[in-house]
Amino acid sequence: MNRQLAGLAAVILVIVAAGMYLTAKDPLGLGYAPSAFSAIAAALITFFWFTPAPRPGTDDTSVDEGQQRRAIASAILVLDLILVGSFAFWREGAPLSEESKLLLSNFTTTVGIVIAFYFGASAYVEGKTRTRSGASTNGGKGSLSQPGTAGDAPPAARP
Repeated sequence: MNRQLAGLAAVILVIVAAGMYLTAKDPLGLGYAPSAFSAIAAALITFFWFTPAPRPGTDDTSVDEGQQRRAIASAILVLDLILVGSFAFWREGAPLSEESKLLLSNFTTTVGIVIAFYFGASAYVEGKTRTRSGASTNGGKGSLSQPGTAGDAPPAARP
């Protein structure tokens, strides 16, 4: 893990720990709000951390779809890990409500769908950028908006 990702992980852990501490001690009478806000803050920090910035010194404002998918999937995965982790170690004295159980179940299903689409879209883009010999034309960092070549067509459709 490089220094930047270690820094990101440390910031997220501090935010989540502070939210859980404030929720457990409840000095301000906010109930579960600090824990909820810390989970949302961790997801937003992760999303903006992985969101690609425009290249400096150029007028190109296009977004790399692969990097954007990575940012969305990372943020949703971090939020799911925080929610599942906090619900998994819930105190016995405060049982979860039925709404909380339903929310956790539905969000976990949503995360599964997002991750499946992330890998599916990445595989599709990688497959579309392959040449006839099987080598990737641009290292697998293709875009769906790139024009097709004769190598992209099925064998029967090639001239």
